[in-house]
Amino acid sequence: MKASMTTALLGLWALCTLSAQTTVVNINSNDLRARISSNGALASDGQWLEAQGENGWAPLISDVGLWLSGKQPDGELAFWSTSRGGEPRLASSSQVFNKVWAVSAQDIIGHRADFADNGQIDDPNPAVYAWPGQGNPFFAEYNDFSLPTASLAPLAPFWDENGDGVYNPAQGDFPILQIRGCINASIPTDMYWCVFTLEGEQAGLRPIEVQLTAFNYACSEENHPLNNTLFTLHKLIYYADENVGGLSDCYWGQWADVALGCYQDDYVGSFPERHAAYVYNAGSSDCTTSEENFGPNPPVLGIEMLRGPLDELAQEAPLSSIMYYNNPSNGNPAAATTDPNTVAEFYYYLQGLWRDGSPLTEGGTGYNGSTATNFIFPGLPQQPGGWTEWEAQNPAGDRRLLLNYGPFTLLPGAVNEVITAYTLYDGPENHLDKAAQLRDQIDLVQAGFDNCLDLENAIGLPACTQSLTYIAPEPGHGRIAITPNPASGWLSMDLPVAGDYIYKLYDSQGRLLQQSKLPGGRQEVDLPALPAGVYVLTLETADGWRQVERVVVR
Repeated sequence: MKASMTTALLGLWALCTLSAQTTVVNINSNDLRARISSNGALASDGQWLEAQGENGWAPLISDVGLWLSGKQPDGELAFWSTSRGGEPRLASSSQVFNKVWAVSAQDIIGHRADFADNGQIDDPNPAVYAWPGQGNPFFAEYNDFSLPTASLAPLAPFWDENGDGVYNPAQGDFPILQIRGCINASIPTDMYWCVFTLEGEQAGLRPIEVQLTAFNYACSEENHPLNNTLFTLHKLIYYADENVGGLSDCYWGQWADVALGCYQDDYVGSFPERHAAYVYNAGSSDCTTSEENFGPNPPVLGIEMLRGPLDELAQEAPLSSIMYYNNPSNGNPAAATTDPNTVAEFYYYLQGLWRDGSPLTEGGTGYNGSTATNFIFPGLPQQPGGWTEWEAQNPAGDRRLLLNYGPFTLLPGAVNEVITAYTLYDGPENHLDKAAQLRDQIDLVQAGFDNCLDLENAIGLPACTQSLTYIAPEPGHGRIAITPNPASGWLSMDLPVAGDYIYKLYDSQGRLLQQSKLPGGRQEVDLPALPAGVYVLTLETADGWRQVERVVVR
């Protein structure tokens, strides 16, 4: 098993680690296996994502996380990473949340049937009753610690049966997967949730709260692409005050230390138009220097960004680059193409530059060429005229991948949602031709996401038969994300295309301050000049649907 971090990396990321004991939960996702820690770290003991190999479980990704870097008002660089997790708590509370909450579709099916029987719960399901939904009156009973009463952002998402904004499983509420812009409720086969806070230790930094959800879908159909796919959703809230100012020239990157079985003989590539990167084996058989390998004809793994961060105008930031670099202890890569050691070097990689600030270039390894580019090895191995590691016959090695978004400005109170799919393809084709099949599988996963993971009706995705995938919108149920929250001068919301919405804003005394009629689609509402405080926002439709949201104005 390889070491996934250099000493320098560990030193820089010490700001994200904890001395306290954390809880690690294993995720058994059909043909994949992963883990998640209560402090938000995904890797444990040098491994994160695995699949069945030649001699048992073999690695796919050793370590994974999100990177964020940008310029503070004084010009100094700031840097955060979720790779080593943070403090298991809300940014607005000192209450320790040292737990990973897990719930299954079967848990939810049983809970819904129990409530539908007579309008009350006769046999409480611990997973449903323990869920950290906003205001859960049973939380302390099932978790042995209290739920914070003051939070600037909603906690774990839930189906709100009566629309009162409080999670009460005794009244029929239950956990759901909530995705910005989707009014439907998706119910994964398994769902895992935790919350942690990244404290800034560089001058001028403020904490970032991260609500992490890992989830998967199990389809009874053999070889269904979702059976080989695991998803992560990071919801990130930047808890900076207005007087601190935002971070300019920010870049957000999805980082992964890939290790396809034996990690010493890997190649990487990208599908830029699909916001995806992939790793495949350099040879027709995985190397055997490690006992954990895939043997002959190894699989290919794709990393697909289904959703990236928002810019300062609440528009999705562009995918700016897909980058890679090398483990310096494997082979003899150029020093400028190896692990970063300083914040400036992390920032270079997030910009799609090499560690020494030089551009990525077409041809060969991508270093020290003449034509600058933003995306590594686009296309497929053996594709005529394409630039791939196979065509270039690069020395195989231990690669790290970065899918980067930016530049943009990170405003105080900004709420971002980064969703990533990790999908494995292991068909009968040879190790090179599997890349084309993976590309098609990535398209299928994207089709499911584009349909808000309504797997029964997703156009282009094969039928998926499982216990429960989706609940159609009904009055008082689906919830719409309101961002940023805390807010200062405006609010943004993604409203389903069909129908009109009545928007109202009240103060804490119930006085109506603002009202308008909003059509479907992405809408931005300018707030009136308001003193700092807590306000109540409502959205209503003609058919009786209603959402109540607490909005904090700074």
